[in-house]
Amino acid sequence: MVEADALPPLVQLLSSANIDVAEQAVWAVGNIAGDHPKMRDRVLAQNALPLLCAFLERVAAEGKISPTRNGTWALSNLVRGKPQPQLKDVAPAVPLLAKLLTLDDSEVQADAAWAISYLSDGPNEMIDTVCMAGAVPRLVELCKSGPLAVRLPGIRAISSMMSGSDEATQHVLDHGILEMLPAILQSAKMQTRKEACWAMSNVAAGTPAQLDLLMNTPLPALVIERFAKDEFDVKKEAGWVVANAMHSYQSEPGARAAAIVARLVELGCIAPMVSMLEANDATMQKLMLDAMTNMMAAGKELGASKGVNVFAVAMDEAEGIDALEKLQEHENEEVYSKAVHLLETYFGAEEEEDENLAPNATSSGFAFGLAAPPAVGATAFGQPAAQPAFAF
Repeated sequence: MVEADALPPLVQLLSSANIDVAEQAVWAVGNIAGDHPKMRDRVLAQNALPLLCAFLERVAAEGKISPTRNGTWALSNLVRGKPQPQLKDVAPAVPLLAKLLTLDDSEVQADAAWAISYLSDGPNEMIDTVCMAGAVPRLVELCKSGPLAVRLPGIRAISSMMSGSDEATQHVLDHGILEMLPAILQSAKMQTRKEACWAMSNVAAGTPAQLDLLMNTPLPALVIERFAKDEFDVKKEAGWVVANAMHSYQSEPGARAAAIVARLVELGCIAPMVSMLEANDATMQKLMLDAMTNMMAAGKELGASKGVNVFAVAMDEAEGIDALEKLQEHENEEVYSKAVHLLETYFGAEEEEDENLAPNATSSGFAFGLAAPPAVGATAFGQPAAQPAFAF
């Protein structure tokens, strides 16, 4: 159809005076845009987005729910996909999407929230545009009490926004997302719990004040519980929360950051960290090794007056030393190196020296002997924007 030049007349029909004709064109254009990012870009190049937005304004104001649903779905396809569309091509849709969230229809809310999540999964400039459009307060509200079909895209959008600038993260925090997350963490849907942990990992990676805000809530205890007991995909995101929080000691070593690490240890983070070392996932193993390095560095500071590392015993009791020793045979060189560094730095482990490779004293200096054959069997906005007045 596209190669046969059907797209230009279809796009023009979006502005048809006949709502039924326009809605059929919306459906067709939405399907084309949803096929592939290259098709999406061809639709955008035909100036379809402004016409679709005008259609949505029209049918929503008239209370026509079916075309409003179809139009919102089509709009989500016009902003979806990787690589993302250019900001200039989709920015006019952002204020409209914020308005659509206010409609009392779960299908419209869900598709609008998905569209905002697609837009927020990009560069900071895109995220800032979404934040300034006034979508955040309504998204937070929907995450708290909206229909189940809306909560997942809502928390996804919120999480993506908090992966942007510190200002965007603060904008979301200012609207009370942390108060909503405990309930979301208890969701029966694994994907929703995963998104909640991702949101917190972005806060933990934010400014010291943002991390302090997170630590002063019941959320760390709930995260550790997810880290220890949930499905693997949720455990991974919970692990990022712990690792990002512990990274604060590397960024700004001192009593404050050490206290954050101590709180996480007190809540029981070591056992699930050790368990994650045994997973067949090199990315998570490296993340946990880095987190443990920061943890042990903080433990060394906390026990400096007594000449001990306050976390060494807990690591041993959780069989962490055994897990680290096993990683010395890991095929990934980075995993191996990080494990060896931890053992040698904090647990006194040293590679055993092969006596047969030691230099032998001779009258003329030192000479290396040949190694004996192995034994058999050896083997990581400023002020909140006011929500625009809008009424369909």
